[in-house]
Amino acid sequence: RVPNRLTQDFRFGLSTSVAQNFDGDLLDLQLMAGGIQRWANFWGSSTTLLLSPEHDDDQLTRGGPVARAPGSFSVHQSVSTDQRRSQSLTVDLSYSNDSRGGWWMVYGLDVETRPSSALELSIGPSFRRAHVPAQFVREVEDELATHTYGSRYVFAELDQRTLSLETRVSWAFSPRLTLQLFLHPLVASGDYSRFMELRQPREWSWSVYGEDEGTVTSQANAFSVDPDGPGPAEAFELRNPDFGLRSLRGNAVLRWEYRPGSTLYLVWQQRRRHQVADGSFDPGRDLDALFRTSPENVFALKVSYWWGG
Repeated sequence: RVPNRLTQDFRFGLSTSVAQNFDGDLLDLQLMAGGIQRWANFWGSSTTLLLSPEHDDDQLTRGGPVARAPGSFSVHQSVSTDQRRSQSLTVDLSYSNDSRGGWWMVYGLDVETRPSSALELSIGPSFRRAHVPAQFVREVEDELATHTYGSRYVFAELDQRTLSLETRVSWAFSPRLTLQLFLHPLVASGDYSRFMELRQPREWSWSVYGEDEGTVTSQANAFSVDPDGPGPAEAFELRNPDFGLRSLRGNAVLRWEYRPGSTLYLVWQQRRRHQVADGSFDPGRDLDALFRTSPENVFALKVSYWWGG
């Protein structure tokens, strides 16, 4: 914590965590190294590295047999300018990949400005993209699936994109009268492909329909799956799990302290949400559809009165 020609202060840490269930399955093992720095020019930065080897997963099949989760490595880097100034900027970058081809990355930006001591504005866009090699879709009961105890656990590869923007405004008209605004539009898409089933519990082992065994046929907003082709297992239908999500949350809170210790709050909350079975990502189209979606508005009034001595 002693300033020098490079830093105002810095810290560095190493940690580990382990998790097991009551059957003794190793559900998590993480090794973390990280550091936080405040540099001589009052800029800040932080770095985190996280390593996790392969481990068991008792939630991947949503109540079915224990499965296997891949090992992973992730890194997060954040850099911020001098927060004492009237304008500041923070950049966040995160990346992760795993031993089975999965990965995700996040780009985040936060801009803050204080035009006066009474007004503060922040805008924070972020974009996330991920590829999940085995995302749970559904469980199908089948007594012939003896390898997984009478059910087929259907998964698929998932490509997901999410774009969001957080905006906050705090305005103090006087010490007793303030207004706070919050707006968070979000659009996301999920594209599923290569439907498969878990081949053996406690292993990263999959049978891809139409490649390793069985067939899969696309229908109107659904898929017909025959898990063993000419074999005795019955075919089943999967609803198309692709999705496009459009969401908006907004709040406005007016606070008035009409007498010392006694406060009135006037709140307006608006929500918009729309989901379609379309995994394509088109922010312009989705934002246009979002603002044409009928909103749900909630108004609330809260009054408190202080009986003081």
